[in-house]
Amino acid sequence: MNYLIVVAHPNQNWFVHRIAKTIQQTLQKNPDNSIEILDLYRSPLRQNFLELDENNRFVDEPSREAIQQKISRAHEIIFAFPVWWIDAPAILKNFFDQNITAGFAYKYIDGKLNKFLTEKKARLFITTWAPKFIYYMGIFLPLYLSWAFGRLWYCGIKLQWITAFNKMAPSPSEEQRQEWLSTVEKIYS
Repeated sequence: MNYLIVVAHPNQNWFVHRIAKTIQQTLQKNPDNSIEILDLYRSPLRQNFLELDENNRFVDEPSREAIQQKISRAHEIIFAFPVWWIDAPAILKNFFDQNITAGFAYKYIDGKLNKFLTEKKARLFITTWAPKFIYYMGIFLPLYLSWAFGRLWYCGIKLQWITAFNKMAPSPSEEQRQEWLSTVEKIYS
């Protein structure tokens, strides 16, 4: 299987990056797996925010084709990010704006939506500072709806699940972090 792990956090020492590394190390135990991490903040393929020209067309983004090839190769796309303002960081939303485009991911033909990424799955690993009751009531449902039915459904990607690690503040103990990483490991073992 081919996996693309998309990481969206500016601090490489943050727990989101440990989640991505744990997924990578777990998947590498199977020699048939191919795993690639795309760090949206540090990748040589880092993209500018979406721009339109004077004719309201997308300004060409040089790395779009390379990233779309990575998406095309992946059987599963794994997103690891913090929840900021009840959603993903802007750089991850830009990833969708720049790469999950009409003609590549979907297209309307005779008024009917055609989805081109139907063979793909996605899984989200998120961190949040919210306590459990706020997370479930005010964060999880909007996040799930926007990802499952807004971003992914529209192009045919099937959302497997969202795994959330809440109460990131105050900073959880290393023991708690290791317990969470064990949870991540079990998902891909």
